[in-house]
Amino acid sequence: RRASHPPPPTQTGGVTEEVVRETFYSAMYESVSCSGLFTLAALEDQDPFIFIALAAHALIDIVSASRHLSGAMQLVGGKALTVDNCPAAFEHMLKGMLLFKHSFEQLSRDEILLLKHTSIDDPAVPMPPHLAALKTPPLMDLARRVNGVATAISQRPQFHAIIDNVIALGIAALKG
Repeated sequence: RRASHPPPPTQTGGVTEEVVRETFYSAMYESVSCSGLFTLAALEDQDPFIFIALAAHALIDIVSASRHLSGAMQLVGGKALTVDNCPAAFEHMLKGMLLFKHSFEQLSRDEILLLKHTSIDDPAVPMPPHLAALKTPPLMDLARRVNGVATAISQRPQFHAIIDNVIALGIAALKG
């Protein structure tokens, strides 16, 4: 299980659409450039799963980083996204995240990695057997819910540009 860390200070003021987009952009870029779960070939080919996987991994990372916040999601710059300060364009997404957030409270690193693997449909990145052994009905239901919100995100026009940019930067980073 994850070690407990003191929560960083958060502010609920100043949450804008740009701050939400920047948070997702940062989480997606971190995942594509550092996780080892995205191959250069899949990014260059823009395999369809890439769009959902990038959104799913961002959701997973943001929700995981927000476990210490009640009814909120941690954003960049120490800001917290709540129902009260959520820009209208992201209300549906936030509600979806808050519905499954409680399920993240006791997840181990391997269980979080399993969730990430459920969005990857790349034969070059098989799920390790020790992760496959962790599949339980509740964890797979959580994966289904995360991937459902990720699918909705990946279809939103404001995220297309972010995802396209992350793919281009991820290709450059992996070729680096």
